[in-house]
Amino acid sequence: MKRATPVALLAAATFALAGCSAGTEDTVDTATTAPTADVSAAPSETVEEVVETIVDRVAAEYPDEDWDIADSPALALTADERAEYLGIVLDGEDYRDALADDSNPDGLSEAQFYALADMSVALDRAGREILLASMIEQDGSTEMDPGPALTAADMVCSAAADGTDYSEAFGDVFAKALVGGAFESALTADEAESEKAEVASASALMGAMFAHLLCPDYTDDAVAAFEKMGSEG
Repeated sequence: MKRATPVALLAAATFALAGCSAGTEDTVDTATTAPTADVSAAPSETVEEVVETIVDRVAAEYPDEDWDIADSPALALTADERAEYLGIVLDGEDYRDALADDSNPDGLSEAQFYALADMSVALDRAGREILLASMIEQDGSTEMDPGPALTAADMVCSAAADGTDYSEAFGDVFAKALVGGAFESALTADEAESEKAEVASASALMGAMFAHLLCPDYTDDAVAAFEKMGSEG
């Protein structure tokens, strides 16, 4: 697994100013020769119109946090929209130094790992799923599919929430993704289908590895699971 590229934190809200003016017509006293009485137009009013952001759009389309993982707002957005969303909701939070840490050339450094977890804590459910999807896409090691990644991560978190030890839940989903991907790939002679199965498997593995981004309360448990896996490997 290569080091995740830092998520872009660049986004700006756009404001449009619209001016409107109102006035009354000049009135003339026709009964006399008095000069026309001028009535000045009412001063123009400036109205500030806030352009809806991607965060507003997601909030409107997903008013609660009750959706199936396959219907996650993260999957309804483009990669650019996900980056824009994170840029807005994480504005003012400085994770760049930690994310830029390259002390572990073969994977995430400890600083990067915990920076991502801290980012997740600052987000709601939609934001966490968008964060995971963005990170999966930016891994760079191979083509990745956020769908299988989110599904695998949700399986780990759901099992842990139901009382299964996090390490056991992680190991089970990880193993199924690893074995299942190889099995499905071997079953088909179609090169495109085989590649699709491999991508789904790799994506699910990454989702299991970073499931704690969806349930950050289990971050320390995730660290312990990785350490256990490393010692056993």
